[in-house]
Amino acid sequence: MRVYVVQPGDTPAKIASMEQHAGCPKCARDLVLANPHKESVRHPNGFLSFRDLRVGERLWLPDKWFSVEFDRLPPAYFKALPSADGVTPSTLGDAAAGVLGDFAALDAAGAKLAALASMTDAQFNAAAPDVGTAIDAANQEAYGSANATAAAHAKDAHDGTQWAWQRNGELATALASGDATGAQAARLDIQNALTTALGNARLALEAYYAPGSAQAPASADAGGVTASARLTSAAQAVVAAIAADTGYCSSVARSGSAVNGAVHAFKLAWNAEQAPSVPVGTGNYEQATADAVARVLGSAPAACGASRPTRSMSMVPSGHASAALGDLTPATILGIGVLAAGALAGIVYLAQSHHPAPSTRSHSRHRR
Repeated sequence: MRVYVVQPGDTPAKIASMEQHAGCPKCARDLVLANPHKESVRHPNGFLSFRDLRVGERLWLPDKWFSVEFDRLPPAYFKALPSADGVTPSTLGDAAAGVLGDFAALDAAGAKLAALASMTDAQFNAAAPDVGTAIDAANQEAYGSANATAAAHAKDAHDGTQWAWQRNGELATALASGDATGAQAARLDIQNALTTALGNARLALEAYYAPGSAQAPASADAGGVTASARLTSAAQAVVAAIAADTGYCSSVARSGSAVNGAVHAFKLAWNAEQAPSVPVGTGNYEQATADAVARVLGSAPAACGASRPTRSMSMVPSGHASAALGDLTPATILGIGVLAAGALAGIVYLAQSHHPAPSTRSHSRHRR
C-alpha cells in the first residue's frame, strides 16, 4: 500500500477527493477501511470517516483507488455512496444497499483470493473452496438475470469456481500422496481459474449495473433522467473525449475535433428526447450541457467558461458551481481536530511503490 502523510486542513473526504487518489470525496470509506487501526465514526447518512486526524499522521492509501477496476466502476456505484457532508443520503435511496453490497462482496472475494498466494499448500487447499464461494456470492444478482451480458459473465465465473473446486480435490489427492509436482500444477491451475472467475464476476456486475441497463437503479433525486441507450452512449462519449484532451475547452470550438463531435452529438441526442433543450451550434461545452450530461450519468466534467479550472479536480455534480472540494465543509467529519484553514501543504509519499502521475488517472469515472 501507498502511504500518505496528513497535511493541515485534511479530512478523509478531502484526501479521497484528490484526483491522484480517488477523485471522489464519498470514497473516503475506502480510506477508513484501509486503516482499521484508527477509530472510525459513521454519520447519520451512513458516511464513514475517522473520529480524528493529526497533522503528520501516516495513513495507508487503499490499493483499490489505484486499480483499473476502480476506474471501471459504473455510475450506480458512486451514486450509491452517501454524501461526504455526513447528512445527505445516497441518491439511489433504498437501492444503494444492494449496489454497495454486491461490490463489497466482490472486494471481499478479491481479498480472499489475494490471501491464497502466501499460504502453504495445505492452507491453500483448505481455503480455496471459500474463495470460490465468495466469488459466487458476489455474482448472485447477475447470475441468471434478464441482463444477458451480465448473466453470461456470471455463468462463466460460476463455471470457473466449479472447475477450481474439482481441481482442488485433485490437489488434496496429490498432497496426500506426496506428489509435489502434481500439487504444484494443481495449485497453479486453481489460482488461475479463481482469478479468471473473479474477473468474470466483476464484468458481470459492471454489465448488471451499467447505465441504461434494466437493473441499474434510477437516481432518487429529481435531477436524474431516464435516458435511452443512445443518449447514455452519447454522454459517455463526451466524458471520454474530454478525458483524453486536457485542452478540451479550446478543442470544443474546433470543428472536426473529437470533443466538438462528441459534444455536438450529445446535444442533438439530448434535445431529441429531453427538456429543456441545450444550445446547439455554439462550439462550446457550456454549463447547460454539462448539467445535461450530469443528469444522464450522475456527474460530468466541468463546463467551459465557468469560474473554475478548465480541468476539474473531479467530476462535478449537476447544479454545483464548485469543484468537488467545494463540498468539503467542516460538516464533512465530526470531531476532526485539524479543520483549520490553510493551503494544502503537499502530499508526501513513502517510496514503497511508485505512485502514478496525476495525468494517468482516469477522468471517465462517473463520480459524485
